[in-house]
Amino acid sequence: MKESKKTILEFDENSVDAFGDLKKALKVTSGSEPSNREVFLLAMAYGYKHNALGSEIKRSGTGTRVQYIKPEDQALMAAIQIGHDKSTENLPDLEHRYDLAERYAQGGILLLRASIAEAMQYGMELAGDIVSMLPAPEGNGDA
Repeated sequence: MKESKKTILEFDENSVDAFGDLKKALKVTSGSEPSNREVFLLAMAYGYKHNALGSEIKRSGTGTRVQYIKPEDQALMAAIQIGHDKSTENLPDLEHRYDLAERYAQGGILLLRASIAEAMQYGMELAGDIVSMLPAPEGNGDA
């Protein structure tokens, strides 16, 4: 197995705001704040599902520490690595696996940010439509 020198799986420095926005949105919907590990894995899986492989990232320090990656997370990353490479040849290469994980997480976080913005815009438009359909308030009785 080719070990990795990475201690953190990171998002690009230009995605730190998207990371924070996603954490807030997930907290609102679930009631508790997700861990950095959970956000990273969600973004990675979403990026892979939508074939959104980001480019080489610029380190930001925002992401999850490798020490928090669980065996089932490694299995997910390995499956993505096999799917991406269309081969098991590089499977022992953790550095390659982590690079792919970061790049798919980068692509995924940008897609998720766009989806959240779209949903918020739709919500604002819907709220405006609902308000416009409400009857006008009647006078308060002063004549």
